[in-house]
Amino acid sequence: MKSCNKKYLFLFLLMHPAAVFSQEMPVLSPGFTNSFLYNPALAAGTYKTTGTVLLVHKSTFTQVAGHPVSTVLSASLPLKNHKIGLGANLFHEKINVFQTTYFSPAFAYSLNFNKYKTLAFGLSTDLYYTDIDLRKVNYDRAEINDPELSGYSDGKYYLDFSLGINYYSRIISFGATVNRVVQLFKNNCYYSAYARLSLPVAQERDVIEPLLTYRQLPFSRPVGNLGLTYSYKNINRFGFRTDGLITGGVFVSTNMQLGFMAGFKVLKRVQLTYNYETSGKYQHYVGPSHEISLVLNIIDLSPMEWYNEYLKWYRHKNRIGKRLFKTN
Repeated sequence: MKSCNKKYLFLFLLMHPAAVFSQEMPVLSPGFTNSFLYNPALAAGTYKTTGTVLLVHKSTFTQVAGHPVSTVLSASLPLKNHKIGLGANLFHEKINVFQTTYFSPAFAYSLNFNKYKTLAFGLSTDLYYTDIDLRKVNYDRAEINDPELSGYSDGKYYLDFSLGINYYSRIISFGATVNRVVQLFKNNCYYSAYARLSLPVAQERDVIEPLLTYRQLPFSRPVGNLGLTYSYKNINRFGFRTDGLITGGVFVSTNMQLGFMAGFKVLKRVQLTYNYETSGKYQHYVGPSHEISLVLNIIDLSPMEWYNEYLKWYRHKNRIGKRLFKTN
């Protein structure tokens, strides 16, 4: 491709394997590693949220011509008191001349140990369609029959599966996912995992959350991320105390990338979030990445409300235990 600078093209392919293997999972910010977008087990939801609709738009390596542009629509709905969950993801991405559409319906089953501790298992069916716009390809005559180009002219379909597991409690949550299970033995699947702590601070008004994530893309080195988010409740806006919520966070990865996140609850159940990610030592060549997400929670409790609910349940459980002990 004569129109691309070879140095920029090499860096672009090195940092984004999906440019070559375009039937890829969406590569979003580390904060989404613990979301239903990757892990079908989270379709069962948690006590804090019952039903979620997520819209994400991301531009990656914005200084490179033909850089990845991704749009994701995701929805999940727990049923039967969070014992089962249904959901679906719709994803579209353009990378230079490649474009991929991905649809994934999911099912989850949850073991509820009590109101605040659950272990969920999830399964999703993943359908990919990838094609190429040959009109945008600038190639030599000798390359016109290149199978890497002509093989996508009529589009290609891929059918696969994803498996996930997730444990959720008031303080600690963790989960793991294997996406594209059929490709497991071809070293072409996608692994991800996370662990998160939720710690009330400032007289139990706010919540601070350390987050550790892990990703393994096909044919690339694994990437770990360490992040920290802080959620501040009861914002004083123009002299009026509200139930608004501001969330800020920072992430650092093993490939020297930095990420910064800022979110604001624009309505009672609607959260708007912006993520900015650097490209490590290649920042000067490929530029940063920008991501905007909009989340609608059908039922949502703020961190403080949820913590108070937990305390009520815990104290009630202890009172019952003391009465039984005295009776015996």
